[in-house]
Amino acid sequence: SRSGGPRPVRLTIDRPDPAPGQAISIRARVLDSSAKPLEQPTVPARLAWLDAPADTPRDQIESQVSLRAIPGQPGEFSLTRIADRPGRFQIQLSDREGPALAWRVFPRDDLEPRGGLAVATAREISSRTGGEFLRETDAATIGQRIRATTASWTAPVAVPALNPLSFLIFVVALCTEWTVRRRHNLS
Repeated sequence: SRSGGPRPVRLTIDRPDPAPGQAISIRARVLDSSAKPLEQPTVPARLAWLDAPADTPRDQIESQVSLRAIPGQPGEFSLTRIADRPGRFQIQLSDREGPALAWRVFPRDDLEPRGGLAVATAREISSRTGGEFLRETDAATIGQRIRATTASWTAPVAVPALNPLSFLIFVVALCTEWTVRRRHNLS
C-alpha cells in the first residue's frame, strides 16, 4: 500500500509519442499542502528539450510555460502545445516539488514508411518468374504484350463419392432391417 497520502502533483499527456505538427495536451492534478485541490488560475512549469543539439540557444532548450486551470474542475490544469520539433521533452512544475513528465516526438521518417516502389526488386522478381516489369503508364499496352501459347493440362479424374452398387446394397440392407423389425415388433 502507498504511504504518505495522495500525491500532490500528477502529470499526464494525451499522446506520449506524438509526430511533429500534432497537438498534445498536458494535464496536471495539483493538491495544496492540506491535500485539497489547488485553486489558482495558472501554475508555472518548466519545459525542457532534453536532447537539443549543442549549438541550440538556451532559451530554446528551456522555457517557462503556464498550465491554465480547467473551469469546473478544481485542482486540474492543462496546457495544449504543438509538437513543433523532434526530440525528447520534459515538463515539471516550477513552484512545487513533484514528478516530471517526459515524452518523445519522433521525426516523420520514423513514423511513416519510406515511399516509392522498390523498382530494382520488382524487376528482379519479374525476370526470375518469366514475367515483365511494367509501370502503370504501360497499362494501355498490356493487351498487345500478351502472347498466345499452348499449355498441356490434365483434367483430374472425377472419383464418385459412393459407388452406385455399394449404395444400392446399403439401401437394400436398411430396408430389409426395417421390414424385419416392423414385422416382429422390434423398436
